[in-house]
Amino acid sequence: MEGGEIFRSTAGRKVTPRHAKLLEIASVRPGERVLDIGCGRGELVLQAGLKGAVAKGVDYSSAAIDLAKEALATYDEEYRSRVSFAVGDAVQLTGADERFDKVFFVDVAEHLHPHELESALRTIRELLSPDGRLILHTAPNLLFYRYAYPVIRALYPLIRRIFPAAAALARTKPNWQGDTLPKNPEEGQGYNERVHVNEQTPFTLKNTLRKCGFDCRLHMIPFLRQVDSASLRVLYSTLAMWPWSYIGCAEIVAVCRRRR
Repeated sequence: MEGGEIFRSTAGRKVTPRHAKLLEIASVRPGERVLDIGCGRGELVLQAGLKGAVAKGVDYSSAAIDLAKEALATYDEEYRSRVSFAVGDAVQLTGADERFDKVFFVDVAEHLHPHELESALRTIRELLSPDGRLILHTAPNLLFYRYAYPVIRALYPLIRRIFPAAAALARTKPNWQGDTLPKNPEEGQGYNERVHVNEQTPFTLKNTLRKCGFDCRLHMIPFLRQVDSASLRVLYSTLAMWPWSYIGCAEIVAVCRRRR
């Protein structure tokens, strides 16, 4: 899993560029109540705690929660009084009157069948405070795979020669390591092909969120990776512009509030 070495060496005090971008978008503030559903090792929860929030992470994986609790044990007592982790369902693990200012729902939507996703989103809506925000991340954007990726693949030999920073970015995907890109962008990623039962486009995600009682703003991001070169920053800024962001970006972050 991405960021494992950083997590092991810092116990969540430092995070990957991917987590950092999600935290930047969420803009967690001191005193806010934060919930991460499907928290995994707990990086977002631990970082929310460092920002002064009261933060809770829940996940069905007991192994993931064990890792999160091991990391939590390295923090001081005051911090541990504000941060917690638990195994199970978010509804069962939150109090009847408990409401949250920020709810993270990261890399979960694509694993849920449509009816399961709608049920989860309606539950999250009830867990949000009146001015609370849902921060949902999902990937891949199917429009990127359908329309942008074939063009990138065809031009990749040229891209490698004239834009090595972009080629280096591509190689952050484990199966994009060669001189050419695979015809199927998920080739060799059998796990994703088995468990990604509900991949989204910006349009399908917006429609589902509206159906479940949310107003949302989408942040389209090429890839949530470290971007060091000036040329890549320009490329990212260009791809993130409307209207081609819906095709040129592989990842979707939705920031949502309850429709009044």
